[in-house]
Amino acid sequence: MRKNYSSRQKTEAMAVLFEPVRFEIVSRIASLGTARQVDVQDSFDITQPTMSHHLNLLVENKILNAVREGRCVYYSVNPVMMEEASEILLSLASGEVKVRKASKEAPKKASKPQAVKEEKAPPKKEGKNRSKSKGKDKDKVKAKDKKDKSKKKKKK
Repeated sequence: MRKNYSSRQKTEAMAVLFEPVRFEIVSRIASLGTARQVDVQDSFDITQPTMSHHLNLLVENKILNAVREGRCVYYSVNPVMMEEASEILLSLASGEVKVRKASKEAPKKASKPQAVKEEKAPPKKEGKNRSKSKGKDKDKVKAKDKKDKSKKKKKK
């Protein structure tokens, strides 16, 4: 059997699928066969944008197929991805996991950890206290101005 998806694609798809809400969405669509977002939305207590986000992730990771007909998008489960992803799980369960040499897809080894420079945070500004002190300062200036005016009147 020809494999359509890489191991990386299958593992990323499983990571997306195993989020509880997305798993329930896929389960609901699988039970309906083909469904629009509106058909699935009623079963969940999430907003329309959140549902769209989940559906888009499922389509991007090839878990769901999306077919546009006019203004409607019909979603269905991608049987090829589900079969290939389930083969990985079955191989784990049976202990028949094939270990391969590291490929280009494997992450590079991390270099030596570098010390993180600690920066001192700037002193916190006390917003409320500052505004009160400004008000007090203004009151002092006004009082001083009044004294100066009264002194000038007395001199005259």
